[in-house]
Amino acid sequence: MGHLRDAADRLRVPQSSPALPPPPPPPPPPLLPPPPPPPQEHQPPQADVAATARPWNLRERSRRRPAAKSWAAPPSPPASRRRRRKRAPFSVSLTAEEIEEDIYALTGARPRRRPRKRPRVVQRQVDTLFPGLWLTEITADAYRVPDE
Repeated sequence: MGHLRDAADRLRVPQSSPALPPPPPPPPPPLLPPPPPPPQEHQPPQADVAATARPWNLRERSRRRPAAKSWAAPPSPPASRRRRRKRAPFSVSLTAEEIEEDIYALTGARPRRRPRKRPRVVQRQVDTLFPGLWLTEITADAYRVPDE
């Protein structure tokens, strides 16, 4: 219960300010005459008129782009341009209390003690991606090296 009081003390509620007169409305933009319609130089052929009269699922498919002259991939840029400075890995590990505070701030309620069960399909995908999660004997404490 003390945790909830601490979290409630840290919440900042905006104070209502005294009523101020509303700002004056912005001046209306000047009205411009509508642009003249584009000149119609030629009439579309009958085939185009028939294509536009068809429903969308009966229209002929048009190519998105012209076919490439060759199937070869474009040459890669020179190595001097590709060389970039590698970024250092960046990760932040949160404590259980920080995670709990974040969930409380988002939902307004404390997180569940036991997480929800995943659907079977999702759990199988997680198991194939992270097979090490099955190993319950291996913990982060096993990798700790004592300072001598």
